[in-house]
Amino acid sequence: MNFVATYRNLSLSKKMMVVLLPLVFIVLVVLIALFYTGAVKALEDTAVGSLTTMTADFHKKAESFIFRTQDIMKTLKSQNATAEALQQGKPENAQRRVEAYKQEADFLDSIGMVDAQGTIVADADRASVGKSLAGRDFFVAVSGGQDFFFSPPQKSSITGKISMIFALSIKKEGVFIGAIVARASWDWFIEKFILPQKVGETGYGYIGDSNGIVLAHPQKKLIGEEDF
Repeated sequence: MNFVATYRNLSLSKKMMVVLLPLVFIVLVVLIALFYTGAVKALEDTAVGSLTTMTADFHKKAESFIFRTQDIMKTLKSQNATAEALQQGKPENAQRRVEAYKQEADFLDSIGMVDAQGTIVADADRASVGKSLAGRDFFVAVSGGQDFFFSPPQKSSITGKISMIFALSIKKEGVFIGAIVARASWDWFIEKFILPQKVGETGYGYIGDSNGIVLAHPQKKLIGEEDF
């Protein structure tokens, strides 16, 4: 009742203020909501754009990396030292060649060759010579007819480190006689191609495999752990 009496005694301008203030407040709330929605949408668009660019750039660099490794393996495959090791049982020259390639290509953990039975006959990591890779997926693939094999990042059964495995089949008159096998350093790969990628100013990307295991992350202690 007092409010009604007070309202009647107000000037016209103040009466209008009483009516309009709630409307102004409602409009402000709507504008704030619209601005927030627009800001979120803009942020989402920026993030999506950054991720799209990052993915395209990563794909280009990864493809170049694979071709570079494949070229090295093809060169080694064509050399006489490889034929001597696999066909004549004389791996000395091949051993020198793989060690030289390892020195030249800092992105390789190792490179070597296996015979038709999957036994390592020469390897830049000398401790690996004589070990068998017969049961590994890449050897099964190339010994079974596949010319080239490339694996996703996986833990090496020899070094225990995460590597990308490449295998290139070697045939003599159509018969499989061995393969060039290279282990590319995953640490080198993520340092060069993944960790420098940023999403916005403070965001970052990380990679996990199909089993939910973290393969690349700025916090290295998380690599090899289950995806959070």
